[in-house]
Amino acid sequence: RSDWARICPGWANSSKPFVARLSGAPLAGALAGCGVLPLAVLRDDRGWLVDRFIVSDRTSLARRSGASAKAIAKRDIAAVGIAETSGGANLGQEASAPTKAKLAGLPALPFARLEMDALGQLPFARVTLRYDSDATERWFKSDPAVIAADLLLIASHNVAPDLEDARSEAGLALTGEADGMLRQSEVAALSLSARLVILSACDTSQPAPANDDPASGFARSFFAAGARAVMVSSWPIADNTQAVLMARYLKAWSNDGAAADPAALLQKAMLAVRARGGLLSHPRNWAAMTIIEP
Repeated sequence: RSDWARICPGWANSSKPFVARLSGAPLAGALAGCGVLPLAVLRDDRGWLVDRFIVSDRTSLARRSGASAKAIAKRDIAAVGIAETSGGANLGQEASAPTKAKLAGLPALPFARLEMDALGQLPFARVTLRYDSDATERWFKSDPAVIAADLLLIASHNVAPDLEDARSEAGLALTGEADGMLRQSEVAALSLSARLVILSACDTSQPAPANDDPASGFARSFFAAGARAVMVSSWPIADNTQAVLMARYLKAWSNDGAAADPAALLQKAMLAVRARGGLLSHPRNWAAMTIIEP
């Protein structure tokens, strides 16, 4: 019970089972304040919460109209995938010395290529894939394919801010010129059309400094840029198992994503990956990702 109380403070004073408190009340209201762990990892005597609920984090950044997104035929969907597979050796050519040192220690992500392969095999009208030295910060900020993409997948490293520098901010590692990072403030200055942005990197739900809301970090930046939903991770994710989850999710998105709730598709992908058993049955390898919506 102490663990549940730590995750959901509002539950601490109730003697009722957790899921019973959800029945008869909107999920978002019943789970107010449950932002420490992704809700998919919570369970009771009946099993995992995600087995019975579609879970997403809806922020208070904007008032929801209640209107559902207009469906887009697959032939009209544009997707962009960006993968940094070779590690940090070539990152940040114009970065400061401390940033270069931080980037240089980033390991290779060979399985990120599998995420791009899964995206490239989908029957979308236009799929743009960029790897390593072709996935530069300047390209990302200016290419029409990025600006117009309905689905944007970034498989890279999340570079944490320098906690000793109040002006420092997190960034996504991108190869080549400039400082080697797409920082949160730079994302917010863009103009995007994405129905969904997937940040397939470690700890991308990490909130901004002096804030405990996951929507205050990368999610807020992408919302400011125009994205309608952002998928983020709650802890360091393994390159190999993340590729499996993303392949399942992208397949579901291809089949239903033009009309379906992205959180419902994530639920399907999580359950499918967990059902494969072995290493994939551990929640560390299927429950890290969460959909955040404005």
